[in-house]
Amino acid sequence: MKLFLSVFLLFGLGCSAWAQYDEAVDGDLSNDPSSPTLIILSASGSTSITASSMNGEDDYFSITIPEGGSLDSLLLESLVSANVGFLSILPGATAVPESGVSTSDLLGWTHLALPIGDKLPTLQASTSTGAQGFDIPLPAGTYTFWSQETATTPTTYTIRLVTSQPRKADIPTVGEWSLLVLGLLILIVSCRWWQQSADVVSIDSRHA
Repeated sequence: MKLFLSVFLLFGLGCSAWAQYDEAVDGDLSNDPSSPTLIILSASGSTSITASSMNGEDDYFSITIPEGGSLDSLLLESLVSANVGFLSILPGATAVPESGVSTSDLLGWTHLALPIGDKLPTLQASTSTGAQGFDIPLPAGTYTFWSQETATTPTTYTIRLVTSQPRKADIPTVGEWSLLVLGLLILIVSCRWWQQSADVVSIDSRHA
């Protein structure tokens, strides 16, 4: 019974939808660069964030990619804006205060603008304007994202962080559980066959 429940739970986790943070439901992202909102990355590999930013209301959120994991893409899935938003990524758990920020403090930056698609390469390409740069996929570590809109009309966007998660060696995968169950079934059938064969031999011996 415990084995069945374990397999059921693992299957459920593997099929779960990506996590979602929505300002309309979960509250505004932090406006404090020294204390960004911590976004917990989904174990399923996709984490969606829906937020808005406007003049005087910068947003900051941070993520931690565990050892052995990576950020593979940052997909802009929707954008409603009368202007062009701004998104940057910085190393560490805090962002540089706006009063002292410079391009060289950033790993990368990009404008939140159409077309829809992966913005990680454009974040990386900002090294041409003085940003530090980073590798794709973005390796394990803690990073802070800074979203800004200077216009008085808000920019609303949805981005999806696609990550590769490290495999947990202490938790068997569904496939490993299946092989274990199959092995146990084979062992049980073999033992039953051996026992039946032994019984037949014993009966034959008594009638010999």
